[in-house]
Parts: sequence; C-alpha cells; structure tokens
Amino acid sequence: IAPHRKTILPLIHTGDGNRKEREEALKRVYQARLHITGGIRAMLAGQGNLALQELKKGLRLNRNDAEAGYALTDLAFSWGEEHLAQGMPDEAIALYKSILELRPDLAEVYYLLGGAFAAKGWEQEAAQAYQQALRLNPNLAPTK
Repeated sequence: IAPHRKTILPLIHTGDGNRKEREEALKRVYQARLHITGGIRAMLAGQGNLALQELKKGLRLNRNDAEAGYALTDLAFSWGEEHLAQGMPDEAIALYKSILELRPDLAEVYYLLGGAFAAKGWEQEAAQAYQQALRLNPNLAPTK
C-alpha cells in the first residue's frame, strides 16, 4: 500500500479559499478516528458500553468511517451474543437496535437481531429482520 499512498497537503493548500474548511474537515476526521479507535480498544477490553459510546461519538464526527461499521458489527457479535448466552435477549435487542440506528446498512446486525427476536419467540419480528438482512446482503449465507 505504501507506494500508492499520497499526501493530503494538496487538499489543504490549494489556494482556492477553502483551506479553512478543508482543515476543519480533516480535524473532524482525525477526531472521529480517535473516538473509533477508543471504541475498538474498549471493545477489546470487554467494555461494551464504553465501546458503543466512543463509536457513536466517532460516527457523529465522520458518518462515513468504514472502520466504524466493522467495529459496530464486531461489537454486535461479541457483546450481543454474550447477552444472548446469558439469557438476556432484551439487552441484545436493545444493543442491535442502537447499532442499527447508527448504521442501518449492517446486514449482519439485522441477522443477529433476527436471532434475538427468535430467542424471544417473536417469529414475525425475526422474519422481518432476516428479510432486511437479505435485502442488504443477498449473499449473507447464514440466512439462506
């Protein structure tokens, strides 16, 4: 990857009068990255609440951060599945819904939500969640 990397300085120093806007945008991206990295660290430390808070802060600053989507999916798998294993489907459902409010494009989280609904015996809700997962990702193998 290193040979293909390019400097970001031309984005800032273009002389077209938008330098301040670009600097502010880069600062937001940098701050978002700090929060998202903090969320990942918290998740790895088993601090699900803190992880979710940090990821939310990061996404507020940079809605398009790709790594945040991966981190939220990992959080759903780890922390949500832990809730289910402990017989706490309501907590898992709340977590999945909270994640989907942030990133409604995460097919895997809809799949997990379907499983949590099924654990409660809510067949219609489970079917809807599974259908949404398939709409977002037709290749999602576990739902086929």
